[in-house]
Parts: sequence; structure tokens; C-alpha cells
Amino acid sequence: MNNLIFIDSSIEQLKIQLTDELKSDTWKEIKKLSDEISRYRGYLNLLVRKTFLAWLNLILETNFQDNLTIKDNLTIWEFVNGNGININDSRFVLIPMETQDKSEFSIPEEWLKIPAWVGSYYLPVEVNLEENYLNFWGYITYQDVINNGKLDSFNHCLDIGCEYLEEDLNLICLEYSYGWNPIPQINSLVAISAERKYNLISE
Repeated sequence: MNNLIFIDSSIEQLKIQLTDELKSDTWKEIKKLSDEISRYRGYLNLLVRKTFLAWLNLILETNFQDNLTIKDNLTIWEFVNGNGININDSRFVLIPMETQDKSEFSIPEEWLKIPAWVGSYYLPVEVNLEENYLNFWGYITYQDVINNGKLDSFNHCLDIGCEYLEEDLNLICLEYSYGWNPIPQINSLVAISAERKYNLISE
């Protein structure tokens, strides 16, 4: 993916135009998802994933490759919003949203509690399909999410106030020279007993 089109905005804000070609190609890739809701979720996530990786390679003059196949991603998007990109020893978790309300955003608990998914950094991204742009709001570290997030047990997510975001995404590129945060090491989830599984299914 080349030739990113940047939309004029503040120096700290990263806003990128979505082209018809990108949207069309992306939609074709997610058609194997099982239902309309999953396909739409996958569509938003793949748009964000492709664009972020292209931007990072452009700014850093690197050639980072996508670390997951489309099949791996589709398995996640059947159930959960968000996607993780592994680069060296770090992981960037992108959370697409369609809201323009920049007061807070939500991270599904899976991206914070599953050791193979937990991220070094979390990036909320506004997806506006009517005006055809992605707006990267900034980034936040795993530790800052844990310290400042509020658990929403009903929706199984952590809500984060946008005041905790570092809005200037260019700083994450500067940090590359010194080394990004490694992937946090967290304890594995406790396995559920066969009896407990049966009880949950029966409830």
C-alpha cells in the first residue's frame, strides 16, 4: 500500500484519506467472515491495519511486514474488535471506532488479558466512511491503560479518557530509535474446569 493521502490537520493529528481502491480491495478480503456484523467489524479493522502499517513504513523508511495472515485476523474479528501488529519485540493494538466523540474510548478486555494479544501500545482510530478518512487519535502504553482505565464489566472492556493519550503519533516514531516498549508479560488466564464449562453452557 503506497501513496498515502494526508488530510490537513494540526501538526499533532494524523488524518489519512481512504481511497475507493483501498476500500474496495479491503472489502473483498473480509467476505469470508460469517455474518454482516463480523464482516463490517473486519472491514474497519483491516482498513486501519493496512493504513497504519503503510504510514509507519513511510515515516520510518522501513519495510515492516504484516505478522498475521488474513485468516488469523478473520478468526479474531468474528468475535472481537481490534487488531495487534507485532514489530520486533513490541505490539501495537489498533482499536477502530466510528464515533467522533473524543472524550473516551474502549478497549475490549481480550486485548489486555490474553498474553498472546496484550499490547505495548494501544491506538484508538476514528473511521469515517462518509467522509472517507481515518483519524488516529494518539497512543497510550499498556501500563497507563491499566493505571487509568475503568472496567466496564457489562461490556467486557476498559474505558479510557482521551486525556491520557499522547496525541502526537510522530513521537512513537522518535521512540523507535531508542526502542519501543516490549510486549508486557502477564499471567495466563486460569483454565476453566470441565464442570464450570458445563454450568456456563447450561445457565
